[in-house]
Amino acid sequence: MKKYIALFCGILFCAAASLSAQDWQSIWNSKDESFLIQVIEKPGNAPEDIYKKNLACKRLAIVGTEAAVPALCAMLSDELLNHNARTALEVIPGDAVDQALIDSLSALNGISLVGLIDTLAMRKVAAAAAPLADLLAKTEDNDVKRAVFNAWGYIASDESTALLTSQLNKEPNPDYKVNAALADGLMRAAATLDKQGKSAQAAELCGAVDGFLGELRGRMDGGGFAAVSRVRASARAYGRTTSTTQYDMIDLGCFALQYRDGSARAREVLGALDGCVLRRRGPVEDACGLSLYFPRQAEAADRARWRDFADIGSGYDH
Repeated sequence: MKKYIALFCGILFCAAASLSAQDWQSIWNSKDESFLIQVIEKPGNAPEDIYKKNLACKRLAIVGTEAAVPALCAMLSDELLNHNARTALEVIPGDAVDQALIDSLSALNGISLVGLIDTLAMRKVAAAAAPLADLLAKTEDNDVKRAVFNAWGYIASDESTALLTSQLNKEPNPDYKVNAALADGLMRAAATLDKQGKSAQAAELCGAVDGFLGELRGRMDGGGFAAVSRVRASARAYGRTTSTTQYDMIDLGCFALQYRDGSARAREVLGALDGCVLRRRGPVEDACGLSLYFPRQAEAADRARWRDFADIGSGYDH
């Protein structure tokens, strides 16, 4: 799969290189929404066509309105175009956009559906809480389940929080990553409650999550424990991992474990952590009992932003 992705990226690079500066600038500098819609609706799947359509989607993220929504939603099932289509749909304001995204839930599956759910999460579409519950009841795809729990956590409405909490009363999923996603969603909702001054409700939610993870601890191996242990932080700590900061907190010990076989530095970190632990509890192997969290994705997010600005060039005027 990686080989084919690399090949396609190379083809797109060649397609970009084949476009004249005039072609590129006519799309990127355009403030004419109707022209940009025509670009993405124009038939054609050649590499240069795909490049132009993705470029038009990026521009619609800046100048697009509800008028562009039907054309953008039509691209959501296209694996080569859906990411940039969602980039535009994520930021175009209006209730019509929210409804169009909700209506598209029944038309997608797999990674395209997961991406759409993530877009609803970033928009914090409260009206999506119930449709996502219907989707959750029907799907067997664990990636979709994780995306739903994540979205409910970002939406953090009374309805979505209640739906998350109701999942605690069900038998835990055999896939520990789904359980971790449920706990993540609940902690994110708790963080929102805390910011709203509802500290008692936030503490109650955190207690419920802690009890849920405590019950799971005796059922899983070291890998599963590592995945869910990172959400045993307080709601206040997880308030720093919202979409506004682009921070993705990760446990230092769990991170180092992934690379211990091939990295002397990772083994050095694990040794230092091991030296900090005075007493161990529990039967789980490789669980040192010490959690140090750091923002793994912050630097990557910054680099991505600079690449975007480099792509925009001097024509960027917003």
